[in-house]
Amino acid sequence: MISRRRFLRAAGLAGGGFALSLAGAAPTAVSAGRGDDAGPGLLGPLIEVSEHGAVLIRVFKQEMGQGAQTGIAMIAAEELEADWNAVQVRRLDFSREIEGYAEEWGRFGTGGSYSVESEWTLMRTAGASAREMLRRAAAARWRVDIRDCIARNGFVIHRPSGRRLGYGELAAAAARQPVPADPPLKHPDDYSIIGRSHPGLENRAIVRGTLRYSIDESLPDMLHAVLVRPPVRGSRPLSFDARECRKLAGIESVFAVEPTARDAMFDKGIPGGIAIVGHSTWACLKARRLLDVEWSPVEGGDSESLYRIFDELREIPDVERQTAGRQLAGFDGAERVIEAAYQNPYMAHGLMEPLCAIADFSDRKHLQIWAGTQSPQYSAHQLAANFAIDKAAITIHNYRMGGGYGRRYFCDFLIEAAAISRALGRKVKLTWTREDEIRFGAYHPLRRDHYRAALDADGNIDSLALSSISTHEWGGGEMTYFYGFNHLHVNSHHYRDSPVQWGSWRSVVKHQDTFSREIFIDEIARAVGADPIDYRIAQTRRPAPDDYRSSHNDSLEAQLPQLKRLQVRVLEAVAELSQWRRPRPKNTGLGVAVSAYHDRSFCAQVVEVECGETGYRVVRVYVVADCGLIVNPNLVRGQIESSVLWGLTPVLYGGIDVVGGAVRQSNFHDMPLATMVDCPEMRIELHDFEGRPPAGVGEFAVVPVAPAISNAIFSATGRRLRGFPMQLP
Repeated sequence: MISRRRFLRAAGLAGGGFALSLAGAAPTAVSAGRGDDAGPGLLGPLIEVSEHGAVLIRVFKQEMGQGAQTGIAMIAAEELEADWNAVQVRRLDFSREIEGYAEEWGRFGTGGSYSVESEWTLMRTAGASAREMLRRAAAARWRVDIRDCIARNGFVIHRPSGRRLGYGELAAAAARQPVPADPPLKHPDDYSIIGRSHPGLENRAIVRGTLRYSIDESLPDMLHAVLVRPPVRGSRPLSFDARECRKLAGIESVFAVEPTARDAMFDKGIPGGIAIVGHSTWACLKARRLLDVEWSPVEGGDSESLYRIFDELREIPDVERQTAGRQLAGFDGAERVIEAAYQNPYMAHGLMEPLCAIADFSDRKHLQIWAGTQSPQYSAHQLAANFAIDKAAITIHNYRMGGGYGRRYFCDFLIEAAAISRALGRKVKLTWTREDEIRFGAYHPLRRDHYRAALDADGNIDSLALSSISTHEWGGGEMTYFYGFNHLHVNSHHYRDSPVQWGSWRSVVKHQDTFSREIFIDEIARAVGADPIDYRIAQTRRPAPDDYRSSHNDSLEAQLPQLKRLQVRVLEAVAELSQWRRPRPKNTGLGVAVSAYHDRSFCAQVVEVECGETGYRVVRVYVVADCGLIVNPNLVRGQIESSVLWGLTPVLYGGIDVVGGAVRQSNFHDMPLATMVDCPEMRIELHDFEGRPPAGVGEFAVVPVAPAISNAIFSATGRRLRGFPMQLP
């Protein structure tokens, strides 16, 4: 069932098709033949069936290569009983026509690996409703019992007589049928689209080069712009000399853009700077090289010095994340205590498509944006707040993105484009360069974790404590501990004086949480002489204290038995897949790590490394995943493969360095990404051990990569690496 506040509504399309939409009003049947009936209040047509039988499925979630839009379309097409070859997918633009447009978040946000999971019920219901309306239309035309009419592969078939009608032939009549309040949903055993590998619906256009990204877009009467930002956060232009810039052909204007100070989750303000506007991006970039700016002096921090500051903050409480038993008092009188510290650097995103946005704010009242953003609705909310205009006056035309990874949740690049357009009274395309994206990013936070564990006489964890200090306001420690303990205390501290802007990264903060936890549990296992997988399984099977409380999961007590079972299942399966107990050659090591992303997507990995005099090489990665029902195995495997490479990058090459408040790196020559030469062999198994609904797959396989590699290096060399990059002498 969908929310009581939102209902499916049918409308006709010009030419005789029909559309099914989600509306904030009671279900209504609308006569066919009109394409303009879906006015304000509709969430936009979710499913359209043309008079020719083509099916168009519109989705709210954004596409950045993770395959979510294809997966969501498969869910609707399955219940619709559509011919998959006749299905297309399209993104919904954000505007006041969207029901609930005034809400801050809404359905448009795409991050945290929630897309398929969050749209599962809605799109199943929409597809099933459209299917039932088509069946009713066929039964009415044939004047037969609807129970004798079945939908299959884009047709409704009358079983007794064998007559059939295509969806296109029935679309106009279907639009006049009432929308079912609770349509029957298919049993998983009857799925013919879900569970099968299908290529992405936009793959053909990508290969042919016909799919347009926002960086490709060009609109009539559009100017181009680049922005010269202050090299250090908080610096301001004291003066600038643009005389040489203005001599270049094609340069229209050079002017200062004021900074803004904001403290919303994904809007931390813009740094301001000097805008250069002209008739082409190339002209603006040439002019930027000639611009002479005097910046106000600002004393910026260094990333390396922050680790020392973090060590001083470890005993200063900020946010208590998780507790159980006697908490820190559980360490009193402990005979054996193990402790270790782990650290994560700032990390940039390295988007294949640098940030770009077109803004038309020429009348200062109505704002249109053309861009790829992970959250159009949230961005519109922040744009309205920044410019003190009605959110109803904002429209965002969204594009497929050449990578997102959390960076495009931030709306700074949209605000900059809008500010430049408003100042000029013209339509403007603002383009970031690769150097801009790396030097002025929203970086994965710098963080340091301090773990302590007190062990009982049998080597079990009696007391566990984590103190996590991070430049991210979400801090650390937001994870469920499936390993047994009697006493627990997890505290995080948000360091608020970061020299650079922090943000989200692929896997948000789960990568950092798991990095320290999974190396630490490995260190404990080695210290007590236990096999790392056996120890993890044994500790997982220990019960949690009755008073175990977590800040991020209110239903933890009810869920924990199943979560523990699933962690054991993926650990057992990855041990078998990797032949964990088979002897390996000298200087070869195996390491294991396991995670449960959002307590729903389970991933266990065993990494095999070969170590030599000049370093090490990641040879194989064995992956066992349980992310519930698998909508598209091909897309899931693709996400796992890309996640392993994503997680490999900081292991091999580290993050970014901040010196005097400025980012040292600028492009891929000094911030390299993992490439094909680094790529290990991957062996992947997908499971749904307990018949659960789909869970997210966009990030969950990033999380175990780094700790598994660290544990493998220790297995081969006896050296424990607790930070990035992981280097051997």
